[in-house]
Amino acid sequence: MSRHQKRFVLCLASSGSVYKYAIDCDAGAYPVSSTAAATVGLPTGRRLRRKRDAWYIGGGPRHPSLGHLIDYLTRIPDGIPCRLQRPIPPSSVRPSSHHQQLGLIPLSQLLLLSRISGNTAAEIDMFNGRLLSSTTTTTTSNSSSSASNSTANVAIKVLTPNVRSFNDSSKALKSLADVKLSQLSHKSLVGFVGICLESANNKLMILNELCSAASAIDYAIRQSPESRPLDLRLWCAQAAQGMAYLASKGCRHGRLSARNILLTVGTGSDSGADKLVAKVSDFGLTDLMTTGFDKHNTALEVGRWYPPELLELAVSLSDPQPATASTESTDVWSFGVCVWELHCCRRCPAGRPTPWHGAGTPGDILNRLRRGDRLELPEPAAAVVVIKDVVARCMAEAASLRPGFEWIVKRLA
Repeated sequence: MSRHQKRFVLCLASSGSVYKYAIDCDAGAYPVSSTAAATVGLPTGRRLRRKRDAWYIGGGPRHPSLGHLIDYLTRIPDGIPCRLQRPIPPSSVRPSSHHQQLGLIPLSQLLLLSRISGNTAAEIDMFNGRLLSSTTTTTTSNSSSSASNSTANVAIKVLTPNVRSFNDSSKALKSLADVKLSQLSHKSLVGFVGICLESANNKLMILNELCSAASAIDYAIRQSPESRPLDLRLWCAQAAQGMAYLASKGCRHGRLSARNILLTVGTGSDSGADKLVAKVSDFGLTDLMTTGFDKHNTALEVGRWYPPELLELAVSLSDPQPATASTESTDVWSFGVCVWELHCCRRCPAGRPTPWHGAGTPGDILNRLRRGDRLELPEPAAAVVVIKDVVARCMAEAASLRPGFEWIVKRLA
């Protein structure tokens, strides 16, 4: 750049991202409005002399000064994500460590394709999507690779503000960064790709590895009894391996259910090209996704996977968010319910089995547990005896009597 050229950069912070726009300057004649002409002392309809400067962004409207350009952008977001609102000290616009840890992805690089599923009550939507980037880095639980001018298929979980108990996106980012999602990597965990913030509707998008065969429970339900036997025990063992890894990292799940165990085509040497492998999803999101309990809506659909100690918190309302009190032992209980779901799904006339069918509130489930009721598996063939033992031990009433995930992995091996 020569000494005669003039160029500035506009730095804009929006929705947790930092954008930079080059402000160019031409010393040429151009038409101006009567207001702009009066401002610089020219008669209406005249053109600025060549010695006058014209300031613009990206070839947009010319302005007689930087002040005019800034004033224009405070009224009209012409080519930028939002109107300029207030100046921010330079130290405040630097990307935070949370952004770096989580891999914050600009909305412009994300393409939503088809909707997978949704929960209107919880305001959660799932989409297939594509990550577009000139330098796309894809991180999965099996491998890491980088490619220029490439795309990556991803699963996108879209959360609206009512799902999370945060007033702003910075707290949501901190919650995710505290879990260190980007540092959790295991062959039995769904790979974390990054997050994206949509400022217009205040939505948070979590990008994960795309698992091609949906959830284990839905896959099992769709299979006819005449189809080849399902690898239910193998899938349970793989899910237990993922949970054991999370426990070793001090990470709780808090919302584990069979719908959070996803299937994808295996790529390792220990599985054939057509072999489906199980991976645990939605881990590390307990603080972000827990909506809490109240007297009229006690989140029964979540409580069906809760052990007695969390149900007691829900019923007494002593903790508005029982899942935040999750530990490895509470996750072990939920895992036992998952195993029961997978082994009952093909015997359930209504399709998806419902834990504690007939219970109307978490209090109803708690009363049944106190009476000694437990989820019963079908009368087992010899191969299911181990499964019954695992379910029984996982659902021990006292948390201290439940095994750890390392024991479960060895029992299912």
